[in-house]
Amino acid sequence: MEQPQHPDMTAPYLGPAAPGPQPYPPPPGMVVPGGYPYPVPPRTGTVAWSLGFLTFIPYVGMLVAPITVIAVGLGQRKHGSVVATANGCNAANWAITHLLLQALGVALCAATVFAAESEPTKSLPPLGIVSILSALAVFIVALVAHLVVTIQGIVKAGRGEVYRGPGIPFLRT
Repeated sequence: MEQPQHPDMTAPYLGPAAPGPQPYPPPPGMVVPGGYPYPVPPRTGTVAWSLGFLTFIPYVGMLVAPITVIAVGLGQRKHGSVVATANGCNAANWAITHLLLQALGVALCAATVFAAESEPTKSLPPLGIVSILSALAVFIVALVAHLVVTIQGIVKAGRGEVYRGPGIPFLRT
């Protein structure tokens, strides 16, 4: 019995190729036997800014995200890249600033609750309504600002640039 011929080939078609060397290069960073690893692109601190999106996880995100961003942002120093170190430090500064804005909103809410509890009528006075609205405004402004700053930080760090956000500079590079 004869092997079927592929119209474009002169040799008979023997089916899929046998296992062996692949025609594709290995992933970056993988050492090839007898060769050198592919160059890994330099770190830019994009991961520190990207973790800011953890804020949008319900219930725990508002506390977990800043702590994670601070830890990872400060951990960028070990990579030796000036850009990664600066972006990690700036992301940590923004996370601390955002955490303080959240604390301000919580303090305004707590002050409103304590003011309402001290009133004999147990209803919110007009000042309490203003306090609740101002606390809500602080939360909304902080959340929108966090979204904008995080996206700007990711874009700039992705380009290999240092992004210094509007955060209070608590930490230095």
